[in-house]
Order: sequence, then C-alpha cells, then structure tokens
Amino acid sequence: MEKEMLKIKEIEERLQREKEEERRKQSIQQKYSLQEQMQLKEQLRREAYEEYIREKDQVDRVITRMIEEDQKLMQMTRMKQDQAKLDMIQSVNEKREMTRKQRELEDYEN
Repeated sequence: MEKEMLKIKEIEERLQREKEEERRKQSIQQKYSLQEQMQLKEQLRREAYEEYIREKDQVDRVITRMIEEDQKLMQMTRMKQDQAKLDMIQSVNEKREMTRKQRELEDYEN
C-alpha cells in the first residue's frame, strides 16, 4: 500500500513538474511573441515616419517652387508696370516737347 502511495505521489509530482515546465515554456513563448510584435510595431513606425518625411520633402519642394514662381511673376508684373509708367511719362514729355516746338514754330511764323 505504501509503495502505491509513493508511486502515486511520484506521478503527481512529475505531473506537477510537467505542468510547471509547460507554463514556463508558454511564458517564454509569449515573451518572444510579444518582443516580435514590439519589434514589428517599431519597424512599422519607423517606415511610416520615413514615408512621412519623404512626402513632406516632396510637398515642401512643390510649395517652394510655387512660391518662387509667384515671386518671379510678381517681379515681372512690377517690371511691366514700371516700364508702362516710364513709357507714359516719356510719351507725355514727348507730347509736351512737340507742343512746345509747335508753339515756337507758330510764334516764329507770326
């Protein structure tokens, strides 16, 4: 009877050890799985950030080009306006000069 009790106790202890070993293995496996998930999440975060930086650079370049084009257009418009003013002033001065010469000629003829 005692042998049977010892055998039963040994079997129970062995089963207990096996359960503990299985729990330990599962715990280790869960830890590795969690680490892999964290590494994957970090990799995805880095890739998303790199993509964001690439897209931001593209947008910044487009905006910079648009600003430069706008500035060139404004500069050309200002130059055209300035030239139109100069042409108008020159035209008025030429007209005055012609009028003055015309009067001089009329005065000379009279």
